[in-house]
Amino acid sequence: MELMVPLLLAVVFVTCGVDSLDCPPCVKEECPAEPTKCLAGVVRDSCGCCFVCGNLEGDRCDRDSNNGAPQYGPCGDNLQCRNRADLPEKEAVCECTHQKMICGSNKETYENLCQLMEDANDRGEKITIEREGPCKGDPWIATAPDDAHLYEGENTSLSCEAMGNPVPMIIWSFVDKEHIETMLPSDDEHFSVQLRGGPEKFEMTSWLLIQSAKKRDTGSYRCVAKNDMGQKDSYANVKIYGKGETIPAEGLIPAPKELRNNRNLQGQTRARRERRWQENSRHGEL
Repeated sequence: MELMVPLLLAVVFVTCGVDSLDCPPCVKEECPAEPTKCLAGVVRDSCGCCFVCGNLEGDRCDRDSNNGAPQYGPCGDNLQCRNRADLPEKEAVCECTHQKMICGSNKETYENLCQLMEDANDRGEKITIEREGPCKGDPWIATAPDDAHLYEGENTSLSCEAMGNPVPMIIWSFVDKEHIETMLPSDDEHFSVQLRGGPEKFEMTSWLLIQSAKKRDTGSYRCVAKNDMGQKDSYANVKIYGKGETIPAEGLIPAPKELRNNRNLQGQTRARRERRWQENSRHGEL
């Protein structure tokens, strides 16, 4: 059964303590015209007076702990102003109250309800929730493997997380400097592969373990996520140094041109949130 977004918008979460903010008297006649296109919906400002565009997921917001005059504004529909737990000083950001991945009626997958709402408002279209979980389609790499450089005889591991519906399988391969590709773990006992479901629904995680690395292990390691609908891949560069060599600061080999695929895929919300935090930091807001 489809759920209509307007029904979900009926629930509005108010978490900003107006009384704790230094708000001037509200003169609604002096308020600007109500905004017409807001990606996160239209809400009252932090002082509960004028209508403004709500802040997006990952934006900073006004909460009791900010003290003084409002600085950042309120969160939009279905977003809650919460303190970040990863900083020593209190800093509040907007977080979506519905965090489950959903499939929209446009057959696109959204990390949560707020992303669906934002996209619908941006397009000026009506998008409904078709089902919880990702839409059926090609898998994607949620977390790509990281590059590594190490000395001969040392151990290392590469991890790869993939999501999709159907849930994808993950396979590994090695591409050497001659661009010859070998499926892993093959019959080489110092390579091993581990695979498990999760940590999220519709997700698979795999680790490639390299034990007692040899110089011939230098090359590109490809993680391939595959289901019945298609496949996606990503890669990591690994370089092995001899005992007498010095690992330079930028000692990683470049990947073969044909392997330079999207390394993204940590999820659009997370990437957008990080960009906003970085922008705030550059402007001295952190």
